[in-house]
Amino acid sequence: TLIRYLGDPAPAVRLQAVSLIDVLAAQTQNAATRALGLKTLHDLLNDDSESVRLAAVTGLGHFKTQESSRALVAALEDSSFSVRRQAVRSMLPVPRREIARVMQTGSHHAAESAAYILAREGNSAAARRIIDLMQGIVPDIYRFHARSLALNEFKSSGARLLRSVLKDEADLL
Repeated sequence: TLIRYLGDPAPAVRLQAVSLIDVLAAQTQNAATRALGLKTLHDLLNDDSESVRLAAVTGLGHFKTQESSRALVAALEDSSFSVRRQAVRSMLPVPRREIARVMQTGSHHAAESAAYILAREGNSAAARRIIDLMQGIVPDIYRFHARSLALNEFKSSGARLLRSVLKDEADLL
């Protein structure tokens, strides 16, 4: 079965298995196969590989059920912006109660994603929350930018490393 390939150490092999599971499970009329596919994709949201997690989120979006949308709520906590963005795009129908809870109690990234989902649905309180969340990151962006500018004067390998680290941290914002 395809499931054995999900344990392969190579992310490319796991990615191919996820893609096939997605296609087969989302298309079948067999309830047991659909349930197994949904559970498998949900479990893959914890994979070490960003590409595997992204494929799992995309696959969950193909189900378009309340259960798959609830599974996608967990992806809003992912460290990867790409995974969170795909979860936002894929989440239909929107589990409003769970999303409202994440907007209030989730990590900064998850709360921002949840607020965007609810604002897109016409929730004005969520639109205001997005502004609050964005204002919270502005000082951090300014700090990173100021530090990066100060390092521009230095051409050493250490300065290049520090600039790279600052860029990576700024990208996480």
